[in-house]
Amino acid sequence: MISSETTINGNVFVRKAFRSFFLPSLLSCLGIAVGGLADCLFVGNAVGVVGLTAINIGQPVYMLFNTIGYSMSIGGSIRYASALGEGKVEEGNRIFCNVLRSVLCLNIVLCALGLLFLPQVLTFLGAGAPGTEVWVNCESLVRAQLILVPIMFCQGPFYYFINCDNNPRLAAAAFVTSNTLDVVFNYVFVVVMDLGVAGSVYSTGLGAAVMVCISLTHFIRKKGCLRFTWARFDWPEITRSFRTGFSTSIQYIYQFVTILVCNRLLMSIGGELGVAVFGIVFNVAILAASVYDAISMAIQPMVSTFRGERNTGNIRATLREALKVSLILSALLTAVLLLIPEQVCFAFGLRTAAELAAGGAAVRIYAAGVVLSGLNMLMTYYYQSMEKEFVSYLLFTLRSFVFFLLFSLLLSRIGLTAFWWVYPCTEAATLLALALYNRRKGSWTYLEEDP
Repeated sequence: MISSETTINGNVFVRKAFRSFFLPSLLSCLGIAVGGLADCLFVGNAVGVVGLTAINIGQPVYMLFNTIGYSMSIGGSIRYASALGEGKVEEGNRIFCNVLRSVLCLNIVLCALGLLFLPQVLTFLGAGAPGTEVWVNCESLVRAQLILVPIMFCQGPFYYFINCDNNPRLAAAAFVTSNTLDVVFNYVFVVVMDLGVAGSVYSTGLGAAVMVCISLTHFIRKKGCLRFTWARFDWPEITRSFRTGFSTSIQYIYQFVTILVCNRLLMSIGGELGVAVFGIVFNVAILAASVYDAISMAIQPMVSTFRGERNTGNIRATLREALKVSLILSALLTAVLLLIPEQVCFAFGLRTAAELAAGGAAVRIYAAGVVLSGLNMLMTYYYQSMEKEFVSYLLFTLRSFVFFLLFSLLLSRIGLTAFWWVYPCTEAATLLALALYNRRKGSWTYLEEDP
């Protein structure tokens, strides 16, 4: 038996350890989320509803290139680290060279095709009728995206490979600098210089270019083993890198499909205002997710360590601490969204009474699912840490794709206000599916009883 004193001391240790991991992670994740919000905040206030609509319609373009770039970058960096571990430095550099060239070449080809068939791309994205204000703004945004994508998505290979080459500080510094410049120049380009929706893309491109320049100092100073080489294209290696990283990047495929479908549905039932409000709710959801990402970054190393030590008591204590923090923060966020939904929408640029009423209703309904969202995300990361990959992947797929798409198609038939119940319904259905699955397995934690 474990004495009560040992249990209490263990709980105190877990609480302190969790907070030491969680607070820095929270600041980091919120910083990244705020950087992502900058586009909508500045464009919404400078351009208005039509600008928010254009940004949301252009989102699938980023998702497509995210899937390509990050699949190859993450998968390639994992294979690079493995090669270094085996002492195969030249092979590791060949992997880096092949990944970087493949990402560049594929992005350039796709961007050239996108620019060549830009009207068809805009129609596919759901930009409406040619010549309308929405179409013109979408055309400006997507053209800027396609021109700057090759430099923007060079960030992935540099970040992940330098991080694996024993220089995580430089990789992190370059990434933070890129995000900071993106926010600052978003304001300069969109608000001060009045460059419209395209200005938000120019700021991202500028931040990416600076990030690449900072990353090049790793090669100039010859830190680590990473070097530029001119190896022949190794298609099997490129395919293996993509396949290895795809499981991590599949979220972008899910987002590509769901955003594309929802944009088209909302354009048909709510017009540009419906798409603009969807963009606001989507960004609020990203902000909430950043809190749960921070919790996951805290529990993953702790659960993995305690699991290796076979310390089930501390794993349970970690999960309890994470649940407590998740519920407290979820409750605070829910209260804010329920009390001042119109003010949240006003911050994103909605101004008329009709716009604020539509946006406020959507934000209130979204708030009904925040607590459930926190529970689902926490359990997804917990199962991942416990190496229960199937249940983790099942939760993620149901929540991010299957249920979200299903409820979107069903509720859009009722009307615009009903559509926003997609969020609470998706979270509730996911939690119910998890409960049924765990009931069949006979456990929520998948831990043996303490001795």
